[in-house]
Amino acid sequence: MKASKRIILLAAFVVLSLAAHAQQFDWVKSYTGTDRPSMTDNYIVDQVSDNDGNLYILGQCSPNALFDGQTLVPIHHDNRNCIMIAKISTIGELLWHKSIASKGVNGAHKIKMMTDNSIMCMVSFDMRDSLYYLDTLLVNADNVLMPTDSMDTRGVSAFINLDFDGNLLSQDFLSQVLIDNKGNMLTSALVYSSGIDKYLAENVMSTSFDIDEAGNIYLFKVCGDIVYGHCDTCASGFIDYSFENGMLSGVKLLLNGQSAFTINADHIKNWNLLLMKFSPHFNELQNYKYVFENETGSCYPLRTYIQEEAGDIYLYGCMRANDDETASATVTGNRNLHFSRNKTEEGFLIKYSTDFNPIFLTQINMQSDTAMNQFNTSNINSIAFDSESVFLLSTIGGDGISNYNVSVNGTTIDVMNPNTILNTAFFTRLNKNNGSLLSYGKIISAGGSSAEAPVLNMKNNIVVNNNRVFFQILYNGVTDNSSNDSNLAGMGVAIFDYEGHPIKLVEYYGTSNVEKTPTYLCFYDSILYLTGYSKGDLRLGNSNISSTGNSTAYLAKYTDTAFMTPYVYTGDTGNVNITLVEGGNAFVAYPNPFRQRVTIESSETLTATAWLTDLTGRREQVRLTADGNGRYTLDLTARPQATYLLSLTTASGKTHTVRLMKMSDIFTR
Repeated sequence: MKASKRIILLAAFVVLSLAAHAQQFDWVKSYTGTDRPSMTDNYIVDQVSDNDGNLYILGQCSPNALFDGQTLVPIHHDNRNCIMIAKISTIGELLWHKSIASKGVNGAHKIKMMTDNSIMCMVSFDMRDSLYYLDTLLVNADNVLMPTDSMDTRGVSAFINLDFDGNLLSQDFLSQVLIDNKGNMLTSALVYSSGIDKYLAENVMSTSFDIDEAGNIYLFKVCGDIVYGHCDTCASGFIDYSFENGMLSGVKLLLNGQSAFTINADHIKNWNLLLMKFSPHFNELQNYKYVFENETGSCYPLRTYIQEEAGDIYLYGCMRANDDETASATVTGNRNLHFSRNKTEEGFLIKYSTDFNPIFLTQINMQSDTAMNQFNTSNINSIAFDSESVFLLSTIGGDGISNYNVSVNGTTIDVMNPNTILNTAFFTRLNKNNGSLLSYGKIISAGGSSAEAPVLNMKNNIVVNNNRVFFQILYNGVTDNSSNDSNLAGMGVAIFDYEGHPIKLVEYYGTSNVEKTPTYLCFYDSILYLTGYSKGDLRLGNSNISSTGNSTAYLAKYTDTAFMTPYVYTGDTGNVNITLVEGGNAFVAYPNPFRQRVTIESSETLTATAWLTDLTGRREQVRLTADGNGRYTLDLTARPQATYLLSLTTASGKTHTVRLMKMSDIFTR
């Protein structure tokens, strides 16, 4: 009876181990279009999930793009990308979709959960000519969405509130007019037309926003407000209207086409940032504040984002100084921020209270002793939070760097002497109260014949949950003992614990070394929704995606039930003591997780052969190498990254099982 009970318990342990760590790509979906062969029109920009695990995605698409055979845009506009909003079920079914298309510049920017049953999308588009807006084709002035006293091109930032069934609940449109130094509004009659379309559509507001629990809306805008006006007396024939040279005095924001808010500006540099707080539905501009003062040098912000979290505002991104010079500024009410060296992007994070008083400033810098070439960055492009910490995702990379060091607020955290093309993605975990460094983790790509950024400049590519940090990467070529073929561009989800210890790498590949970009992550329960795009074929688990258009956007659901419980790091060597038999006999397997070989210590003599079972149920015989004193080595270098059950047999005939986790070798060098 006792023996039978032991067998049942052991069988239950095996079943629970398999169930607790089931992991797979449940499904992979994609959409593509072929209108503009040289362009990248099809990609997912952002995504959120509801409490039932349904996914809401915001993306760009070609006018003739198809998702599971369904046309995403009912109207065709030549040579323009379109905006797409869609709901995807937990089984990958396209439940509904909306689209926006015009002949102008159309940009999808950000999607947020607005309430428990609605979403908010931030997009920008040009309202000239015919406009397909959600389910309506607007073709003339009688059908326009809003009146306007802005420039004729009528570029707007739109905030669209939809319920979970795709019904329009509310919409607000922001546009802007620049005010010259005499207090007059600039009009299209005064400025050159070249570049104005893009300026008005994309530079009205930021490409990022957030909403607090009270419904207040937080935005920022880049003060790169330069347009060119006619000047008969100027040698060049034009004059630049800008704050920096005093030709502009302010900005008038228009709400739904009507004059609403005027923001006056002092003599500021073009690379300043303006924070704004609006009441719900933009009824009131409650507060605004310029981020920098005392600017020196020439600089401009890149990929800057805003995030509200638990009553605080986080502004983060990266800046780049121009013309091989050093730029600096003071964060208003705080301390200096420095940006140096041409083509070096340097990251920053500023935490504000909701009334825009700065709480702390964190800056991540990279310094190299090699002249900057094509892609050298130390930027911040994603953010995540737990109850005590802020997690920032950054990248470093470039062509021809020989030595560099990375510092956080002046404290060096990483030094590299690669002597080859080498790229690194890393996260830093900061104290939520003062911005001090708590921990960090990194993952390295050896690169190939050209620089390959391990994480492209996208936002929302990091999530944290249950002592796990997840982010997608792109790497090129063989790195240490990674299973990636040298001819393939590898992608994957890197997983660390909060202290920076690598846990695993979920890898997937393309069939050719062409442009590929992992973009966003969304986490729900034990599910990772991951997205990206490719200009070639892709292989994710057992699913293949064939690229037939100018680019193919993919969306995949990856499940690992281990994500439901907190990850526990077991020490530097990964020692795990597992007692499975009566009498206290112990088996120790380390390191666990491991990369190539695992050492097993046993108080009983083991037979030379053992059985290895993966999570698909495949079972094969493996051989242990006895090292003496009850220690054995198992070499699993040739096995793929996965979780395994190792069945060990003692000389007395008893069988016991140890769970092992094999990782990729790409994490460290």
